[in-house]
Amino acid sequence: MLTRRQVLKRGVAGAASVMTAGRLDSVAAFAAKPVAKRLTPFVDKLPTLLDNVIDASGARGATYDLTIALVRRKVHSQLPAAQFFGFLHGGGPGVSDPVASYLAPTFVAEQNVGFKVRFHNKLAPHDYLKVFKTPRAPGSSYLQFAPAPEVRILTHLHGGFVAGKDDGNPYQNFDAVGSGIVQAVTYPNEDRATLLRYHDHH
Repeated sequence: MLTRRQVLKRGVAGAASVMTAGRLDSVAAFAAKPVAKRLTPFVDKLPTLLDNVIDASGARGATYDLTIALVRRKVHSQLPAAQFFGFLHGGGPGVSDPVASYLAPTFVAEQNVGFKVRFHNKLAPHDYLKVFKTPRAPGSSYLQFAPAPEVRILTHLHGGFVAGKDDGNPYQNFDAVGSGIVQAVTYPNEDRATLLRYHDHH
């Protein structure tokens, strides 16, 4: 009878054997740099949802503007600031504010008090090359940009009860929102009190 350890070892070996040779090269290169093992855990406070707030609780029909741009933030005190796509708003942290929260702004809303958001895509056409530097790394989304020479966005309110045109569904908005274009959405906030999140769906 096989022990649990033997089953796990054989499962990992079997999974590795079905990978292509090119994929194995990138996995080996990725595994050769165990950055996480060199970091001291639990030395940094995690950001909270209240670090960057937009109060939308009483302004029925108000419009808020968020910008999607390249930002630099520190995700660990022992690492240099990282560059990635981020959501910004007027009065919040700027593009290069390494010690600011890396979380997007939090909207504080009230049930049945709807508002509008305009997501401005301020990402330059080839900004993805500044974020996804290793096209063959495991988990890289580099290939999603191959058909279009620009970083497109499509913001989705995850779990929100919204109209199809405002959902950020890639099947509803096939072309997404290119560089320099605005995605305008309406959130009626008819859901019961809950915590929702928004994210890019493209």
